[in-house]
Amino acid sequence: MSWLRSFGASWVEVVALNVAAAGVAVALNSGNAGPSNCVSWSTEAKMDAYGFDHFVNLESTCPAKVSCAITTSTNPDTLNATLEAGEKKRVLIWRGSPARELTAQVTCTAK
Repeated sequence: MSWLRSFGASWVEVVALNVAAAGVAVALNSGNAGPSNCVSWSTEAKMDAYGFDHFVNLESTCPAKVSCAITTSTNPDTLNATLEAGEKKRVLIWRGSPARELTAQVTCTAK
């Protein structure tokens, strides 16, 4: 790793590089959405052979089915996901993205 520092990489960048090289997924941002904020969500970027796979992880504690609209900084097209009461779902946003970071906006409504 000292060779990386000779190129001006900071300690944080070196650690991030090691985490990504190990294939570990990193959660980047999170929040709550839906009626009474009963859907929690988080973003994840996982390094793959061709770039980063971007995911939004959803978890519903709602008493009924909800429909969620998802947009991200790397894919502004709206993706829709439906969650049953108590369901967890992992939504693939982009496979092989050159971006290692993403942010999401998630809006959920009762269905």
